[in-house]
Amino acid sequence: MPRPFTAAVMLVAGAMTLLAAGSVAAVPDGFVTGREHEVRLRPVLAEVPALRGRLGKAARAAAQETVRGCDPAAVLALAVIPTTRRVDDDASVCVVVGRTDQARPPRLLLGPAYLSGSDLGRANASTAASGADRIRVALGERGRSRWAFLAEQVAGAPLAFTLDGLVIGVAPITTTTAGDASMTLTPRRGFDDVDEVVDHIDQARSEEVIELARMSAMSADGRTVFADARPRVDERTRFALDCPVDEAASSVVLGCYSGGRIFVLRVDRADLAGVMTVTSAHEMLHAAYAGLDVAERRRVDRLIDDYLMAPDPRVTEALAEYEAIRGADLDDEAHSLVGTLVRTLPRPLERHYARYFDRREAVIDAFDAYSHVFDELQATYDRLALEVEALSAQLAGLDGQVRAASAESDRLFREIESLRSQGRIDESNALVGPQNAAAARANSLAARYNALVVTHNAKVDELNNAAFDVNAAYEALTPIETSDS
Repeated sequence: MPRPFTAAVMLVAGAMTLLAAGSVAAVPDGFVTGREHEVRLRPVLAEVPALRGRLGKAARAAAQETVRGCDPAAVLALAVIPTTRRVDDDASVCVVVGRTDQARPPRLLLGPAYLSGSDLGRANASTAASGADRIRVALGERGRSRWAFLAEQVAGAPLAFTLDGLVIGVAPITTTTAGDASMTLTPRRGFDDVDEVVDHIDQARSEEVIELARMSAMSADGRTVFADARPRVDERTRFALDCPVDEAASSVVLGCYSGGRIFVLRVDRADLAGVMTVTSAHEMLHAAYAGLDVAERRRVDRLIDDYLMAPDPRVTEALAEYEAIRGADLDDEAHSLVGTLVRTLPRPLERHYARYFDRREAVIDAFDAYSHVFDELQATYDRLALEVEALSAQLAGLDGQVRAASAESDRLFREIESLRSQGRIDESNALVGPQNAAAARANSLAARYNALVVTHNAKVDELNNAAFDVNAAYEALTPIETSDS
């Protein structure tokens, strides 16, 4: 059976501790501007000649589609091979990437990215004995985990390291016996300020959480609050360590604001991607609430209390879940819930939340989208469960009819045998027709029963698959407990 479903999958905030002034690192530009530096580690598929000639809009679109198809022969056969613009630098497709000095040397056709900025650890610059600048980039926890699955198939082949759509260098990733992985780059001409390059690479490590700020349409103030809380997306194996929050039986913990930091559970299912968007917005509002002065917090509390005088099912259902958690601050929780679950609010509240969101409905849309996934999965399960129940009832009824018809056929057969043993042949012959009819009816009912069993069993398989789908969706939102937690 699938787990019980609660419409408002709960977003739990841990105990809040404000950081001391000055303890927060500088906010990367990308958090506020929404345009982060982007790093990609891509396989090199082919060298491409320098760009010659121009393409019209339609021809360029067709050529770009060929590039995205990742067939080196098809790309090299193009009369003009366009360089992929930064805005089109999609990590999931092939690109043609230039260099800062791309007028002469060949460009590169690169495959879909193996790793991106969010997979990186720290970068640092050094100077080789030859006097050449070098940049060493380590892989972070997530990057090492991903690389473990890729290392064998890549087998030491060099990867192109791109920053904002330009190749910095091409080098293999090396792994130590301790499992640490890194690559050392000699920056190509045009990347002369290595300290600036290192800074941009480090900013690119925030690529994933900056995308969450963009998807939730946070304003500049909202992005700054979010960045100040040093948000981190946790793998399922790490999340319980960072968010050790007791959850109610019918809820799922997806994020927390704890120790002045925001932690968000990684959700890899594409159809549930909105969970991370809503969680990020929810936890940012906890950080924002913590930063309100006493008078402003009281004012906002009154506005929310007034709004909740007319119960809102989404909010009251979720708040009921929080009441079961020790130490939960319901005013704080209401502030985050109202801002992320309610589409239309009274004007004073809308003005308050507009400080943190440019378009708050983006968060509501994300919540509706992933809630719809659960609603559809549960509705499918419930529909199939009713159909199986109805088929089971039909089988039970048919079973009784088959047994009754078989019993009547057997009774008549025994009576015929008894009459014939007494020599009462004419009487026995008179029962042959009714006995044959009873047997035919029993066989017909048995055939119907067997056919219905096939239908019933197929429907049970559908029901089991639906139960698996519901449970799999919940599993995607469930941290993995480890012995360390």
